[in-house]
Amino acid sequence: MNKIYDYLDYREFISDRVDHIRDTNPNFSYRYFNKKSGFKSPNHLKQIMDGGKNLGRKGMYGICKGLGLSDKEARFFESLVHFNQAKNFEDKEKHYNELIGKYPAKHPKFLETKFYKIFTNWYYVAILELVRLSNFKENAHWISRMLKPNVPVLKVRAALVDLIDMGLIVRNPDGKLERTDKMIATPDEIKDVAVKRFKQQLSKLAQVSIEKDRHFDKENSTLTMALSEETFSKIKKRMQDFKDEIRTLVEEGESQSRTAVAHMNLQMFKLTNGGV
Repeated sequence: MNKIYDYLDYREFISDRVDHIRDTNPNFSYRYFNKKSGFKSPNHLKQIMDGGKNLGRKGMYGICKGLGLSDKEARFFESLVHFNQAKNFEDKEKHYNELIGKYPAKHPKFLETKFYKIFTNWYYVAILELVRLSNFKENAHWISRMLKPNVPVLKVRAALVDLIDMGLIVRNPDGKLERTDKMIATPDEIKDVAVKRFKQQLSKLAQVSIEKDRHFDKENSTLTMALSEETFSKIKKRMQDFKDEIRTLVEEGESQSRTAVAHMNLQMFKLTNGGV
């Protein structure tokens, strides 16, 4: 039987669990389920599964009762409903963090949440690159001092443990840490939340850099322009191609020792409403 913890979409979970009940109970009917769950309409469950209705607190209680969920499963289901029905980025992130705390230990989905940490804590990515420096030291205090702004030592230690657990950094034959080529896999349901948070954090760091960094430690350029929708799309494509060029330059054209970790933001956005 399917487990609630295997899902990040409550409607999909309900649909699969109802299919299981129907397969194992020939007397099952939507009318019976709705009555057992306290729903007045005989079509209520079907409307929920099809996305025609959202769930409120009373509806969540009824579904949990009808599906026979335990108290622990019901608490997870409630957070999952709030996560799926969240109307803005902040609420979605809040309820996903609640979900993380309700997964059983060692559940595959719980392990996936560690990848979420990479994008919601900017220093995870920075440490991934820091490992590649020629003077890298596997010392949490050294790493803390190297990061800008400094990150507490305890958070650095936790990040190292997570990155090793995820297989993103390993020990080479000499016992030194090095980055692997393993891809960072974030579930589609939370990718949007994670990437938005990552971009927000790095944009804030960029603001600090404008004010505090020395001129030879940064490059800031801005350009405001009136343009057509077609040109807007062309520039976006060129920005994407340029990012690939930079990646190739760093990965294949680097002939000297790596001595610093840098971040480059490429941003273009409209200052007017509607089309350009």
